[in-house]
Amino acid sequence: EELAATARNKKQADLAKAHGYPSWKDFKKANPGQAAIDQKTVQSHVLAVLKLAAKELKTYSITVEHPVVVSPSGVVLDAALAGVRLRDAHALLLSKYPTLDSMDAMHVAFGAELGCKHFVSFDNGWDGIAEILRLS
Repeated sequence: EELAATARNKKQADLAKAHGYPSWKDFKKANPGQAAIDQKTVQSHVLAVLKLAAKELKTYSITVEHPVVVSPSGVVLDAALAGVRLRDAHALLLSKYPTLDSMDAMHVAFGAELGCKHFVSFDNGWDGIAEILRLS
């Protein structure tokens, strides 16, 4: 997630600078329409970085431990399959909701793997996610 956040922040800063603004926050405030369009570019960049990271983890045989994940039919999934499902769910959320923050998408995807549909959060960015109910 730190990699995703770093990639997002760097791409947003680069795009803001390209449009003549000192920060993404300033750009978004001054030109929300263009920022919304550029956010899709940011999300595509983040997804590309995460895919590359996943490929490199596999190339160098690096493993990431996951909690026990059970499929809807009750079958315990191995760590590799659980990781693939989590990565795919994360990518699907980012594709479906282009303005959703990558970290928020990861929290929702991980919670969904654990069977959660209700989330407690003060972040109103979660309100548009049809798959969950945000409790505040």
